This record gives sequence, structure tokens and C-alpha cells, in this order.
Amino acid sequence: MKKVMSIMIAALMSAASLAQVKVSHSSVNPRMSELFDELTKLGRAPMVTKRGGMEQWDNPTQLEYTVRPWFRPDLWYSRQRKEEPRVLDSLLRAEKTSFEKQVKAIRRTLDKLAKEAQDKYIYDNHKSGRDTIYYAMNLSHDTTRVHKQQEGKRTYYYSDEFLDFSLESGKQEGTFDGYLNYIVSLPRKEYSTTSDVYSWKRMKADIARLFDEHGISHRNALWQHDMVYSDSIWDNGWSEWIGLGTYPMEIGHTERQA
Repeated sequence: MKKVMSIMIAALMSAASLAQVKVSHSSVNPRMSELFDELTKLGRAPMVTKRGGMEQWDNPTQLEYTVRPWFRPDLWYSRQRKEEPRVLDSLLRAEKTSFEKQVKAIRRTLDKLAKEAQDKYIYDNHKSGRDTIYYAMNLSHDTTRVHKQQEGKRTYYYSDEFLDFSLESGKQEGTFDGYLNYIVSLPRKEYSTTSDVYSWKRMKADIARLFDEHGISHRNALWQHDMVYSDSIWDNGWSEWIGLGTYPMEIGHTERQA
């Protein structure tokens, strides 16, 4: 692993990877793509993580979309002294309306997908003033890569395309916490040679090209430490790897390296 890498280089690596992630969105189920666009407009854009990529070890490249709908009016109570009651009530109503639209959009989409899912598990319970909603689906037509797991009362799937959604009442009355995970595998590549491996040499060439295109000058950085100090962050026995994630900073699927 190279010890010296500037923050600017990391940012440029993220920018270079950004185009790859955007191109890959074409593999997303159209219904889910429409849902993510709708949630983005409602202020709840998905976080996207790109992972895997070692098909030769049965670890395909996958995109994971994560959305966390929640409603926590208790977090606003501390503002009561700063805001007029009518202002606070107005803000809470707007938050609740947005949250309810998010949940409605998710459930509407999942109910449609349930009709075409290869396998599914749906749990909807409203008792004693508490709500519990759970969906799990296998959407992949490839039956050779399907794993079904039961944990307590819940079912989970692992395949080339699967999802799960959970929404539960929080500890405080009137609060809700939820999450939606959707994972899809990208088309596989054959790795008969090492020519497709993104080498350190190719990465440096791409960084140099990006510096030149955008008129960016580089700065040298120097790290010094005594002989007994070690800045290694890797556990023995594990290979080095880079994870790429995205964060919903603005309208649309905005990507950033994690």
C-alpha cells in the first residue's frame, strides 16, 4: 500500500469512480428506480454503496441502496423555547406529512413488486398502539444464487436482486424508525486474465490526466515518525480493498467515496 496520498487525489479517485456508479444504475429495477427518484424529491434520497467485484470468487459487483425513513417529533421538543408553538407545530406537521408520503411511496412500490417477486415475506402488525411492518423479497430469476435465512420471526434473502424494508414504532410515542435496503448485482465479467485489474500504474495515469484536464497543481506531503511507530491499518491475513459509497447530498444520486 502506498503511504502517501493527498486528499485531492482521493477526491479525484471518487470523481473517476462516480461515472462508473452512474452508468451502473441501468441495472436497477425500474420500479425501484422510480421510487428512489420520488423519495429524493421528498428529501429522503438513498445512500448508494458499490461493493464486491471479484466474480472469480463468486463475489459479484453489487449496488446497495439504503433509505432510512423516520419521524422523531421528540427531537424538536428542545426547540420549544426558541420557536413559537405555532411555528413548531407547523414544522412538525410538514415533517410528518413528508414522512407519511415516503412510507406510502415505499409500500405502494413494494406491494407492486410483491406480485412479481420469486419469493417474499410480508408482516404487518398494529397492536397495543405499536406498528411493525416488514417486507423481504427475492426478485432474482436466477435460482442458483438464492439463500433464504430465518431469524426469529423475520425472513431474509440473498440473491442477485433482493430487498428488505422495516418500519417500527419507536420508544417514544408517535415516533417511527425504518430502513429500506435494495441490493442488485451488476452484469458479471469474465476474468481469464489480469488485464482488467485496475493497477496502481493506471490509477496514477488517470489521476495525472484529471489534474491536467482541470488545471490542478499537486502538493507534496511528508509524514515522519520514529522507528517504532506503525501506521498500518490492515489486519494480518486480509487483503487491501477500497470501498465506494454514495451519500444523498442533493437532488439526484450523488456519489462520494466512503
